[in-house]
Amino acid sequence: MNPNQNQGLMLNQEAEPQRRFNILYQDVVWEVDGYQTGDLWLLLMICPKCGNNLSIKSDQKPLKVSPDGLEVGDPIRCSHPAEFGGICPFHVVLERPAKKDRVACVEGINRHVDAVARDM
Repeated sequence: MNPNQNQGLMLNQEAEPQRRFNILYQDVVWEVDGYQTGDLWLLLMICPKCGNNLSIKSDQKPLKVSPDGLEVGDPIRCSHPAEFGGICPFHVVLERPAKKDRVACVEGINRHVDAVARDM
């Protein structure tokens, strides 16, 4: 075998998100990747309670994306199993930030906040 002819096999090429959203939850800012295909959006994040992957699709939930922020009309709930039975307790609603919440300081850097997550 010639090493110059050996090439890796890549089944799925990773895509860069079209937009990264910052979501404020209490005193923590989550970074959420946003992928857009035409008029549809797909948001990907890690559940802060159980650590599993969560996806929010604009064709399944009312989702408004604008330069000012992000708003999801229905509550977001993680459906993964919880550690000791039942389902994960993560259950929030995303709202546009109020004026006082539009900027959050993360490790000394001011970051624009696209949405605020509130517990249900």
